[in-house]
Amino acid sequence: MVQTEAQRRATLKWRSKADVKEVQKAKNRERARVRRENERSARVNHAPTPGSSLPASTRLPSSAGDPPAAVLGLRTTRQKIERWRMGWGFHEDGDKRFHEVLKDARKRGPTATDMWFKEADQHTRRGRALLEELRGVDVTSLAHDHGALQDVYVQIFDLIMSVHAEVKFMEVKLHEYAPTTPLSQITRIRNYTLE
Repeated sequence: MVQTEAQRRATLKWRSKADVKEVQKAKNRERARVRRENERSARVNHAPTPGSSLPASTRLPSSAGDPPAAVLGLRTTRQKIERWRMGWGFHEDGDKRFHEVLKDARKRGPTATDMWFKEADQHTRRGRALLEELRGVDVTSLAHDHGALQDVYVQIFDLIMSVHAEVKFMEVKLHEYAPTTPLSQITRIRNYTLE
């Protein structure tokens, strides 16, 4: 906003009054105090800094000292999950990718298809183990800091939802294409072939 000369003179005249100066100084001190408190609470809660891509609880605090056990446990579990993920985008095109990989395995023969299903089963089992690991993240070290505790819980919830979606997707596909109990054992229907 561009001030005219008259506005600028009126502002200077108003600010030159003694009582206005004291009121403005008090307001500035209060603003600075609130800003410092906000910055201090952001550091305590490990809020993300601009340009940081990691979630707040997975970074080390800027102050000296060891991070809480919950932060370390969540960080290592998050790294395991990142290595575990297939990166298929299960919400968008996971079904398409599954069928592409299955088609490729079938082209290589029944042995390759069986191996791929075994790998998918192992992937699902590792996902279940990661869910158990997330369940066991110890947050007792954050009991005194409500903001950090809330942040860790939200991150754990997000991780559980993403891991669970991938595990369930793979379990359903495995059950659909490679059931553990063949239908002939479930229904007692026998298939006969004429030779």
